[in-house]
Amino acid sequence: MRIVSTARLTPAQREVLLAAAPGAEVLDRQCESLEEIAQLVRGGCDVLVTFRVPHALGELAPRLRWLHLLTAGA
Repeated sequence: MRIVSTARLTPAQREVLLAAAPGAEVLDRQCESLEEIAQLVRGGCDVLVTFRVPHALGELAPRLRWLHLLTAGA
């Protein structure tokens, strides 16, 4: 399982994710633009934690199973 977060995770957050999904690959990076998000997601992911959704998400991450938006009222 590949978990991608477009916000930098704290060590404690990373630990919780890995405890919930042992063996998962967790990739996090602070992204400022949709282009940066698309680059991070390119190649696919199973879970995306993000503030914004890149265009053509279905093509960038065809096996996406969970999209978690960090924005209120999205």
